[in-house]
Amino acid sequence: MLEIKRNAPLEKILQYLNKEELFKHRWGWKLPSNKYTAQLPSLESNLERLLEPLEKYLHLDYVLGSFDFEIRGSQVFFDNEHRLYFPTVKREEGDFCIIDYIKEMNNKKLALFMCTCGKESMNYAKALANQKYLDYFYTDGLLSELAEALAEYVEHQIKEKHGYSKGKRYSPGVQSLRKIGQSDYFPLDNQKTIFSLLEADKLGMQLTDTCFLIPEKSVSGIFVSSEKAKWL
Repeated sequence: MLEIKRNAPLEKILQYLNKEELFKHRWGWKLPSNKYTAQLPSLESNLERLLEPLEKYLHLDYVLGSFDFEIRGSQVFFDNEHRLYFPTVKREEGDFCIIDYIKEMNNKKLALFMCTCGKESMNYAKALANQKYLDYFYTDGLLSELAEALAEYVEHQIKEKHGYSKGKRYSPGVQSLRKIGQSDYFPLDNQKTIFSLLEADKLGMQLTDTCFLIPEKSVSGIFVSSEKAKWL
């Protein structure tokens, strides 16, 4: 059964917001620690200023579900039409791939999720580009981190619902950001299976021909409930 949640409370999502990632990497405040600390009150104030008008355009929606599966080689089959595949790219002795962690799971249900900040928030951000470009830059970065915060919140919901204490979430294509070539571990076109099984179109989401999500500030993935699971 799918669990669909619309308009998750912003105050709860903000508890998962990675402010250091937002300030240093999304907003570009990469300063020595003493100077960064001195700038924190100003950065916090800017965050509050941006959130106030943005909040009414945010639609923090998500869908999640747990599905029976069967492993065949390096593929996870849910039925004859839906599968995920994980190329087993191992560069050193003892290397693990995502499929190895799935094999270590004690249960035979795999949790999938998809979440989004909604179309209206992205339209609001893009409108700023023609008026206050710096605010557009800040808001765009903020929406990216809010999408990640929402994914963290959904991960917490999955753990709480199923009683998992350990595990990791993985998103199609994102592992390429960790190390060159690591998108091989979870190719982007697996997005099609996640989108279809979760019926994400009911959230107003779309999938492009190249397997990118619309709205842009969205995150999808799987949660692997193995104690051995880690970022690759």
